[in-house]
Formats: sequence, structure tokens, C-alpha cells
Amino acid sequence: MFHSHVTKYSIVDATPFHRDPMTELAVACTERGIKLCFDYSQAQGWHKPGGMGNA
Repeated sequence: MFHSHVTKYSIVDATPFHRDPMTELAVACTERGIKLCFDYSQAQGWHKPGGMGNA
């Protein structure tokens, strides 16, 4: 859901949307004084066999 210099597999590079919705959401929340938090866990490995998300 964000642009990455590590991979082209992102919403910015791999879809017709070509924008980062997380940045747009963060800007909108900041403008309105709303606290925004993100939760990211690479350890889950939802798409990897044996990943914690596939238990």
C-alpha cells in the first residue's frame, strides 16, 4: 500500500492507481487533527508457506 525502493510490487508501481493511499490518508488526518497509526508486521508472512499468518 505504499511506494518502495525495494520492490516494484506496490500499489504505486503495480496498479493503475499509481498513488500512495497511506500518504493521502495521513495528510488528511493531520489536516483535521486526527491521530493516525499504522500496524505493520513482516513476521506474519501471509503469503509464505509456514508463515505465522498461515498457522
